Amino acid sequence: MGMDLYGLNPKVKVKRPEEGEPDNYGDVWHKDYTAWQEAEGTYFRNNVWWWRPLADYVINHTGCVDEKDHADWHSNGGHKVSEHEANAIADQLEHLLKTGHTETFAHDYEEQRKEMEEHNNKIQKLEEKLMKQVEEETGDPNIAPISYPADRKKEWDELQAKRKWGASYPFSIENVKEFISFCRCSGGFEIC
Repeated sequence: MGMDLYGLNPKVKVKRPEEGEPDNYGDVWHKDYTAWQEAEGTYFRNNVWWWRPLADYVINHTGCVDEKDHADWHSNGGHKVSEHEANAIADQLEHLLKTGHTETFAHDYEEQRKEMEEHNNKIQKLEEKLMKQVEEETGDPNIAPISYPADRKKEWDELQAKRKWGASYPFSIENVKEFISFCRCSGGFEIC
């Protein structure tokens, strides 16, 4: 799952190929589709792991996203961002890059993420130990946690609850720069 952002009025005009058009099938369609995706301002995509930190950074540090729209930035609901707002976001993100804010944020974010990964690695080892114990107790080498005996299932659930899911959400300066370029050239965009 991810977020697909479509430019509302991209500066570079490239027709998006439609599935099933008689002259756009197979290799030809894929070539046309790739050209459309690569045209500045037409399309920006992040999987959910990359999108959430980027969207949060935009929301929390640019001052450009109205509070009533925060949830829409984390939804595939088709939220539209005007050209004016897209340009304001690009301006603020460029400012944050120039002042070193984004670099500091990315460094601090990555340090925290690495700490969470280390924590999760410890949890993983405990889960593996529990799995071996359950396999020995049940004699089933393929038993899934959902089928563990009640007391062991409870242990598994408690371990899962200790995982720090933020470890799965990376943030990078390069992603910010690509988003700035998209915002500048999109003529506004829709989050799908």
